[in-house]
Amino acid sequence: MSQAVQTNGTQPLSKTWELSLYELQRTPQAITDGLEIVVSPRSLHSELMCPICLDMLKNTMTTKECLHRFCADCIITALRSGLQRGKKQQIENGSGAEDNGDSSHCSNASTHSNQEAGPSNKRTKTSDDSGLELDNNNAAVAIDPVMDGASEIELVFRPHPTLMEKDDSAQTRYIKTSGNATVDHLSKYLAVRLALEELRSKGESNQMNLDTASEKQYTIYIATASGQFTVLNGSFSLELVSEKYWKVNKPMELYYAPTKEHK
Repeated sequence: MSQAVQTNGTQPLSKTWELSLYELQRTPQAITDGLEIVVSPRSLHSELMCPICLDMLKNTMTTKECLHRFCADCIITALRSGLQRGKKQQIENGSGAEDNGDSSHCSNASTHSNQEAGPSNKRTKTSDDSGLELDNNNAAVAIDPVMDGASEIELVFRPHPTLMEKDDSAQTRYIKTSGNATVDHLSKYLAVRLALEELRSKGESNQMNLDTASEKQYTIYIATASGQFTVLNGSFSLELVSEKYWKVNKPMELYYAPTKEHK
């Protein structure tokens, strides 16, 4: 059997290979019953999730630094913000060093493939040593894979039932991240995520809301056995919170509400 392969306008190349007797005789397996195979959307979520907005991929794009896919709006917004911030830093520092924002997105994109280094008290230029990673250059949020030696925490992140107004931002969010991430990281993730959603809903391109997003804007709570809500210390790791307050083998339920002085 032979096949002509066209290569970008050049002369077609002739590619020939021999089929075995088995390959010549094989036929597709007939479906003779009503068997249906169902795949849970949850099992495909990590493959179809945008690493920036954490929602289903829409109008995907890639960057030249990696093969991970992002929503077109997400990656354009993130790279534009990173470019603006990089130029500002170059002017302030008087250096010609280029902001390598694209590469940081590549390292943060997959929730399963690349493994990050272990926890550290030091912060690098483009990443935080936490599961919930806020890229300072790109002002975008991504969930990192589990770090070496760190457990993985699943969260059900709900709006506070009495302190949150009933609007579009008051929705339950499902998150999987490293147990080394702190409550402050979770607060900052929420602030940036809500600011990004607000930009999209208004069709704005102003990055000011993303740049000013702070972990101080939101307070994180956990419900106790008595039905009361306890404010979590921002320095607590999620693993510590789970051991101290949750103590059950199911996704940990946390609640969020605007910090009073930031309302």
